[in-house]
Amino acid sequence: MSRYELTVKKCDECDAVWAATSAPSRETFVQFQLLLDILGETELDTPYEVIEQL
Repeated sequence: MSRYELTVKKCDECDAVWAATSAPSRETFVQFQLLLDILGETELDTPYEVIEQL
């Protein structure tokens, strides 16, 4: 079970993610897997909502 629920903007081509409230740019992204690693979670265990495809 996950400790987090994420709402992000995610690029399908490169798996970059941005906070739902930030404007996508080269300076504000993080790789989705790196974010999950930092949180100690896996993609299968962490519910996330993609609110905008880029």
